[in-house]
Amino acid sequence: MKKRMAISALGLLAALCFSLFLFAACDDEPTPTPPPAEKKITATLSDAEVLVGEKVTLTYAASGGEAVTVTYSKDGGEAVSVTGTEFTPQERGSYVFTFAAEGYDSVQCTLLAKTEQDALFAGGWGTAEDPYRIASAAQLKNIGKLEGSILGGETFHYVLTQDIDLSSETGNTPYFAKVIGGVLDGDGHTVRGGSAFAYVFDIAHGDTTFRDLTVSFGAGVTRLVRTVSYTANGVYQGKEGWFTTDTASLTLSYDNVDYIGQAGVWYDLGANNAALYYNGNCTVMSARYEGAFVETYNDQTFVSGQEDKNLTFRIGLDGCDVKANFTGGSGNSGAAVFFGGQIYSFTFPSVTDCSFTGTIAGKNVGVLFANSSLTANEEYFKNVTVDGLTVQGTIRSLGGKSGVTFGNSTTEHAGVSDEAKACVTNVGPDASLAVAGEQDGAYTVTAAAAKGVAYYEISLSLASVLWYADGTYTGDPVARTDSNNLTIRVEEDELSATGVYKAKAVTLREAKKDGIADGSFACSEKSKEGFYYAFAEKGGARYLVIDYEKSGRYFVFVKTDYVKATVFAYDAAGLPLCLAAE
Repeated sequence: MKKRMAISALGLLAALCFSLFLFAACDDEPTPTPPPAEKKITATLSDAEVLVGEKVTLTYAASGGEAVTVTYSKDGGEAVSVTGTEFTPQERGSYVFTFAAEGYDSVQCTLLAKTEQDALFAGGWGTAEDPYRIASAAQLKNIGKLEGSILGGETFHYVLTQDIDLSSETGNTPYFAKVIGGVLDGDGHTVRGGSAFAYVFDIAHGDTTFRDLTVSFGAGVTRLVRTVSYTANGVYQGKEGWFTTDTASLTLSYDNVDYIGQAGVWYDLGANNAALYYNGNCTVMSARYEGAFVETYNDQTFVSGQEDKNLTFRIGLDGCDVKANFTGGSGNSGAAVFFGGQIYSFTFPSVTDCSFTGTIAGKNVGVLFANSSLTANEEYFKNVTVDGLTVQGTIRSLGGKSGVTFGNSTTEHAGVSDEAKACVTNVGPDASLAVAGEQDGAYTVTAAAAKGVAYYEISLSLASVLWYADGTYTGDPVARTDSNNLTIRVEEDELSATGVYKAKAVTLREAKKDGIADGSFACSEKSKEGFYYAFAEKGGARYLVIDYEKSGRYFVFVKTDYVKATVFAYDAAGLPLCLAAE
């Protein structure tokens, strides 16, 4: 037993010695070499986006201290070497910098060099591939700041990234943005109009396209574009406004554009063949000759092209749906919704797959064009194309003529369906409204019995006004407005007691200056257009006094003239019943 225990002790001692031996051997092993450090280039730019001409600082280094070479490629072009740590872009574009060193993976950084023009928008380059992105009312208005480039012939592309609401916008001009040219893609979004502007864009210059856009009119906005223009290249014939050798053509396209009228609001298109897109007393073209002012109209750049010379006007609507109610003027000319203006042998308009839903009312009205006496001038509309036009609603000529294709005429284009023609009605001026004789200089109207009249709107045609930028009324006026109305709503039971004076129109500022109104005089009534007014008398003459400044406008009448009254009668549904005029 003791012998076995002795052997076991010896075994444990041997095992212990062996372990000590191994420990000693391990202690003599060399320490492993750590892996080599990662080779890396670090590179940054002080700014990722700058204006052309602004300096950018380049910071770069290789982890091992090796020399780093720097090159850049602008818009995918050839590589250009860069020395030093500062770079100043001289042209707009996308600059991709490449930082490289021998044995290292290269690193890239991108710099966007923009012009002040590019900075007006939420992004993009204004090209078809990368249009300017518009995300606010201010950016939509900034299109007008490209006026110089647009008039110089440049074409830009824009796209809305969200709905644009103009209802809270204010201004001192009849337009929201001065000019547009190129392509505006709504991308399915809506521009909602407000009450401060008559139209969104003053001028569409050169070939212009609106597509995939909805325009929801506010109480004041009645058109997307007031007029169209192009740069002429002919021999200008002075004040006649035509070019003897010009053969240029202009395209204004509306592709899948919807127009929606505000509920309860009627859009007064004036009395000079006014239209949804442009007006100007039958003008179908405006021109700008070689960058010079050949003739100014209301201190503006553009002049009207005469209607019977060599101007070639190609304008087309494709997939355009208008949903709105329009009230035209009471003169010999009225309202034409899609185009307006006269059609002649040198014009080539086309309408395909379009529709109109709503009501048009006025004297001598039409959905498409505003021509007169077409039976004697059929050669003027032989180049007109109408295909796939549908109309749901009513076209009412109140005392004149009306048609789907042409106002001032009952002649219809062959492309208009019988169903569309059936929507045209003619209502005489005395159908449900009687006009009393003038009594003591007052223009009064009385309702005929049992004709379904719910209320009346009395539209007072005023003299032209000049717009000023502010209340100092100094310097040149901003613009001139010739179509200038004041609309008064009168309930049916109040009409017999209401007199609309044969008055001269003056602003409150002018009335106080001329002693027509004293310091306590106030314009307390509010017109449909949002302007405050009152009537006053002095020296046996009556005056319609309008406080434009109370609504943030700075108007001065070009001349003091008597107002003229036009009376619209409406039923409970807001549809016009008839019209009476002086």
